Amino acid sequence: MYLSTLCSYVEVVGGKLELVVKLPHRPALHLEHLDDALIEKTQPAPKPRVRHRAVAS
Repeated sequence: MYLSTLCSYVEVVGGKLELVVKLPHRPALHLEHLDDALIEKTQPAPKPRVRHRAVAS
């Protein structure tokens, strides 16, 4: 399951998803605003527009 999907489910029932990374010998790292970053990265990038020039004969 994607985090964005889980976040949506939690928000539907009135909650807020929090993600905490705990590493040995380090303070806890609270990750915030992941849903925005995930949405931007999972959406396909727009295709570049290519302009064709007319060739004069």
